Formats: sequence, structure tokens, C-alpha cells
Amino acid sequence: MRRDRLAEAVGLAIAALVLATLVPLSPTPRLPELEYGLVVAIAGLGGAALTIAASGAAGVTRASLAERFRAIALWAACAAAIVIALAALALTAQTMSLRNIVNAQVNTLPYLLLQPGAALVYFAGAALAGDERGLGAVLGWPARLRAAAEAVTALFLAAFGATLFLAGYAGPTLPGPLWVLLKTALIAATLLALRARFGHVTAERRLRAAWQVLLPAALLNLAVTVVVLAR
Repeated sequence: MRRDRLAEAVGLAIAALVLATLVPLSPTPRLPELEYGLVVAIAGLGGAALTIAASGAAGVTRASLAERFRAIALWAACAAAIVIALAALALTAQTMSLRNIVNAQVNTLPYLLLQPGAALVYFAGAALAGDERGLGAVLGWPARLRAAAEAVTALFLAAFGATLFLAGYAGPTLPGPLWVLLKTALIAATLLALRARFGHVTAERRLRAAWQVLLPAALLNLAVTVVVLAR
């Protein structure tokens, strides 16, 4: 059982690192680029959710079943809200290419300012879904393993957040990879601080916040985005 838990955590961490390689580091690609990188990122997020939901099924006791379902429901709500937020951002950018999304921000403003609703949903969902009492604890991962998995997923979400909302590699004077690193570090530190704060909130309140506030906010932002673009 312990080996299974280790495999679950390591597998998800590797998947996050592989998806992070999609993040563009400069205006000029050195390798062939996926035109639908955002779709791949969303698919990876959904795959991680399914993996977590299906993992650890053996040996789950009746006493822990409710806690497990609560954690899965929280993760599902946050993942759905993030996907909807990214759909609104893609509509605004009129592209699924991560590099083109960065270039669109260079020509206007960062989507942190143009799509504040999507940014708020993205970062709040990432923080709510990854607190220290999340699925890693429910599935029985050791404390150090949970901390490592949390750090890796925070890095993955921060790297994509920097690309999608802070124009990634774009910036004056410094080389593109350094801008990506600085923005990613800033967002990762913010996510970890938010997760620590959310860790003091009860599981029931976090679950209600995800389903009753975060998910409706994502849907409302998408609807507003469609109306604005239609005009």
C-alpha cells in the first residue's frame, strides 16, 4: 500500500513537470510548438483529477469514505472552475497557443488586468485545491511526500499562471527565461501563502466556497466574456 501511495504521488509530480515544459520561455521557439498547448494543459489537469479520484480505492474504510468524497468534490469543483476560467481567457486571446497568449498580452495589457475574474478564479481554485489537508492527506501520503507533491503542483500552476496572466517571458532588459522564473516564483510564493491561510478553514466551508462561490463566479465571468466579445 505504501508503494502504491508513493507511485501515485510521484506519477502526479512527473505529470506536472512534463506539462510545465509546455511553458514558452522566449518569443522564438527552439522546438516544434503545440498550437493547442492550452488544451493539453487543461487535459492534463483533468487527467490528474481522474487519477486522484481513482487512486487509493483499495483499503478505504467506511469511516474515511465521507472525508475522501469531500476532498474529491473539492478538487473537482476547483478543477472545473479553473477550466472555465481558462476558457474565458482563451476566448479573450482568440488562441489556444500559449506563446500567442503571451504575445497578445505584449500588444495590450497582462490578462491579470484584462481578465481579472479569470485570474481570481484560477488562483483561488489553485489555492483551495492544494491545501495541506487535501487529497494527499486523505489518501494517506506521508507528510514529506505531501509537501513535495504540493510544491511541484504549485510550481506547475504558478508557471502556467505566469504565462497566462503575467505575459510570461515578456519584460524589459532581462532575458525571457529569467522573467518566467521570477514571475513563477512570485506566483508560487503567493499560492503557498494562500494555501497556508486556507488550511485554517474547515473542510465544509472550503467545499461550500468552491461549489457555491468559485464555480458560479467562473461561469459568470465566462458569460460576461462572451457578451463583451459578441459586441
